[in-house]
Amino acid sequence: MAAVAGSLLLASVASAQEWRGGTARVEGNVKSEKGDPIEGAKVSLRWGRSGHGGPDLKTDKKGHWAILGLAGGPWNVDFEAPGYQTKKISLSLSETTRNPNVEILLEPEVTQAIQAREEILVGGKKISKEAAAALEA
Repeated sequence: MAAVAGSLLLASVASAQEWRGGTARVEGNVKSEKGDPIEGAKVSLRWGRSGHGGPDLKTDKKGHWAILGLAGGPWNVDFEAPGYQTKKISLSLSETTRNPNVEILLEPEVTQAIQAREEILVGGKKISKEAAAALEA
């Protein structure tokens, strides 16, 4: 009985790690919609063939990330950063040719975009609605 349980455990661990050990490499950059690099953005890769997890990375101060040793095939990649909308993409990675760089532009969260639009012209200058309300008070 213990041997069967051990075999099942090893099989589940092996299938969860199927994405490792390949020769595929992928890298890219995460930037704001203005083109500024986003440091510390989370890049989550999930191998599409098994649906199991894959590696999670963080971007450096230049918004760059890279990983190698991945299995080729379909991958789902999520990009997350505080204050920005999450972006989800799908890639097909090759183990025999160089994969193109992944360039991602993240848009501000909806609440920030709405607040940015809620500006009023006062004396020829843009101010927030809150500031205008405070001036009126």
